[in-house]
This record gives sequence, C-alpha cells and structure tokens, in this order.
Amino acid sequence: MYERGMNILALAFVRTTVRLLPSEVRSRYAEEFAAELMDIRLPGMQLLYATQLLLASLALRRVLVRKPVVRNSVVRQDQSEAAWKPYLRPAGPN
Repeated sequence: MYERGMNILALAFVRTTVRLLPSEVRSRYAEEFAAELMDIRLPGMQLLYATQLLLASLALRRVLVRKPVVRNSVVRQDQSEAAWKPYLRPAGPN
C-alpha cells in the first residue's frame, strides 16, 4: 500500500480510518482511499486529505452500520439507497 512519494503520516491516517470501519468493507475502502492518496502528488495535500478522512471516519462508520428503519411493517429507504438500488435489479425481459 506504500509507494514512493507518499506521505507516511497520511498513510498512517488512512490506515487508522480504515480500521475504524466495519470489517466487511475495510478492504474495499483501504483500496479506494490508498488509490486516492496516490493520485495526490503534494505531500501536504495528501496529509490534508488523510486528515479529512480520519475526521469523517466515525460518520462514515455510522452510515455503513445503520439499519433500515422499520415502521408498520414497511421498510423505509433513505435517499442514497433509493438512488443505487434500481441498478441492482437483474436484467429481465422488460
């Protein structure tokens, strides 16, 4: 995950951020965050990005572990789930 020119402190922040996430999604986010970090060329900007990730990690964790709200036997979807769910439908004869 470490490459030449990557800020070591920024990398440590990204690793800490990933450790705070649920285990089911850690590898996905570790890969995504590391790729984004490598795309940033300036070490100072890498550190800024990694700091922002670390500060947002608890909010991201809450979103990832949140359960749908059930009321009157109807599951309510939040807007983000409603946005991506249509893409998960299997292709059919429609």
